[in-house]
Amino acid sequence: MPGLQSGDYFYVNLPRMRKISLNEKLIVFFMLLGTGAIGIIGGFSYYSARNALMDRTFNQLTSVRTVREKQIEAFFADRIRDVELIACSDDARLLFKFVTQKNDSTNFEHPVLMGELDKYLIQYLSNCGYYKRLQVFNADGNGIEMTISNADTDISFQVHKPEETEPLLLIEKLKKHPQGTFFDYSDSENHGLLVVAGIPGTGGMIMLEISPESINDIMLESSAEGGLGISGESYLIGEDQLFRSESRFSKGNVLKLKTSSPAALMAINGQTGIIECEDYRGIRVLSSFTKLQIPGLNWIILAEIDKREAMIPVDRLRITILIFTALTSIAFFVLTFLFARHITRPISKLTKAATSVGAGNLDSKVKIDNNDEIGELAESFNFMTEKLKLQNEQLLSERASRISSVIDGQEMERQHLSREMHDGVGQALSAIRLRLELASRSDAEKTGFIVSQTQTLVDQTIEDVRAICRSLTPPALKEFGPITSIRRLAEDVSQHAGLRLNFVVTGNLLNPGIKSGTYLYRIAQEAINNVVKHAKAQTLSINITPDEKNIEFSCKDDGQGFDVLTMPSGNGILNMKERAQLIDGFFSLTSVPGEGTSIIVKIPFTYDGTD
Repeated sequence: MPGLQSGDYFYVNLPRMRKISLNEKLIVFFMLLGTGAIGIIGGFSYYSARNALMDRTFNQLTSVRTVREKQIEAFFADRIRDVELIACSDDARLLFKFVTQKNDSTNFEHPVLMGELDKYLIQYLSNCGYYKRLQVFNADGNGIEMTISNADTDISFQVHKPEETEPLLLIEKLKKHPQGTFFDYSDSENHGLLVVAGIPGTGGMIMLEISPESINDIMLESSAEGGLGISGESYLIGEDQLFRSESRFSKGNVLKLKTSSPAALMAINGQTGIIECEDYRGIRVLSSFTKLQIPGLNWIILAEIDKREAMIPVDRLRITILIFTALTSIAFFVLTFLFARHITRPISKLTKAATSVGAGNLDSKVKIDNNDEIGELAESFNFMTEKLKLQNEQLLSERASRISSVIDGQEMERQHLSREMHDGVGQALSAIRLRLELASRSDAEKTGFIVSQTQTLVDQTIEDVRAICRSLTPPALKEFGPITSIRRLAEDVSQHAGLRLNFVVTGNLLNPGIKSGTYLYRIAQEAINNVVKHAKAQTLSINITPDEKNIEFSCKDDGQGFDVLTMPSGNGILNMKERAQLIDGFFSLTSVPGEGTSIIVKIPFTYDGTD
């Protein structure tokens, strides 16, 4: 940055992240949990319904395909029976006789044949509506053709000769099929779809050309009530992939429209089944397919329906699930919001109360009527507040007592020092002053004697001052350590008070740190002074036991003792206890009336803390 030098500092105020409350976390958690569960259930329901609908649609397609398959196979079986019955009839023999014996076309005039043929055959072929032509050929290729219409009066005949047609190829193919069979469009040399049978005992054959409309009447579905809806259809294709029946969506497509759909290719390879794929129009469809069992024809039947139409109920269900999920999520959010507030409201009260307590307001109370863990927590909080308030009062009282003890102790030390200075040093200095005034008025002989006495008095005063200084800060404490200082103090006090002294040091004679040693000495000094002032004892027993971590001081007497529970603690006892606690020590006092008092103190060997 411009203007910045090495060692310069600059500060960037970053945006503080907003704290997310427990109420918001609960709402988010329960919303994720609820909507996740609803989404999973909705998704599972949707895909279950989708798969069930797919299965049902495929089953329906297979059912329609099977019906159409049975119908078309039955239709072609009937056509074989027709041609075989006609081949065995007298009319077929009559026509074959005309073809064989007569070569002049004038012999095949309509009135002549109509007079010879059975009227029942003519009526049947005209009324059934399945056939366009009837043809009879002999082994030489000569033949006769009868055009069939819906009215027998419109029947006409035409002569066929080998040089005009190619019936000999059909005759050669028919030799491979002694029974009735079919010739596909591509096998009939453009004669149409033929059902052919041999005329028994003649070597000739009879052929019926099947009308494509009769096949379309079976396969073509034009209404939505036929089981295929508005987009479904069933159709036939050959092994050349060309249509053999009309499509519902493309008229006049027989032998013109071609399909390469996966379903068609699988069926041509002899497979039967169902598949989702694109059809000949490029539209996604559900398809059921199989190969027909018709003699001479390798035809395939397919039943298909647009997937979009088949999935309409599932799409509606998906919209319903989305709407239901949205409405349920809104209701769930409202319930979650209310429930989260119900949970977090008492916690917020506890938080505010805790903040108030932390600020020093120990009168804060939480009123929560919940009969649960939060209610128990509120009761515990109120109980804790009461305890804190009581302990705070006790601490304040104890602090006041300690301050009072310190001040009283300091005042007593000042009074003691004042008395010592006034009664001892002050009197001595007054005497020295009087002697010096006396010496100034005396002769030389008396002056020398007075000076000699004054020097003695000055020496005594100096010793008294040193004694007072030693009582305030014993030099031996710094020079020899607390244990030696306590020993000298106990010996001096016992000697002046007339007490028997038992002083025992157990363990290695190791001195603690300066601070620990000073506190130990002051505690021992207070304990020994208390024995002299109050115990009325005969024997004083002191035991000091140092180890690696602590130094234990024990002071026992055989004095009058006192009741610890009823007798208030004096400043001396409080001073000893506080000194021990200030350096993480241990203080114990035991006393029985008439049996004496015992004080035990444990002080860390080296204390590095602060007062």
